Amino acid sequence: MHQPWRAVLALVELVLAGVAVWGAFALWGGGIFEVVVRLSDGATLVSRHLAGDHAAGAIGLGLLAALLLLDAIRQVVLALRTRRRGKRRKR
Repeated sequence: MHQPWRAVLALVELVLAGVAVWGAFALWGGGIFEVVVRLSDGATLVSRHLAGDHAAGAIGLGLLAALLLLDAIRQVVLALRTRRRGKRRKR
């Protein structure tokens, strides 16, 4: 245990998680489309359509970010933890 290089790996994973969250928000926002229908009596109906592939991609990137965050926490714990040595028996 106590491997300091794991802290660098955790930092890289945090940066990748941030990029994944940014991408998830970009995908989600890009997948919403407005559909405008004008009726013959002059009424205008506006509805929003959520594209399934964009929503699935955003959810997938959010899940990836969560997994990267959990692994970054694990890497920090492994980087800081020291192994306790047991007491040696005298013969």
